[in-house]
Amino acid sequence: MKPLNLPQGSVRALIALALTFVVCYLLILQKEIPAGIYAIWVSALAYYLGLRTPTNLTP
Repeated sequence: MKPLNLPQGSVRALIALALTFVVCYLLILQKEIPAGIYAIWVSALAYYLGLRTPTNLTP
């Protein structure tokens, strides 16, 4: 059974988007981004984009 009846990967995408919006909001307000939020954002974004990268990269 799919969680929340959403397509596979939707929850990961929503988490990555939510964190991206928080970081952009803080940048627009010219506030300092806490190191913890920045680290979580980079990790979530790297994990999400890493899953979307094709693994067949042989020359």
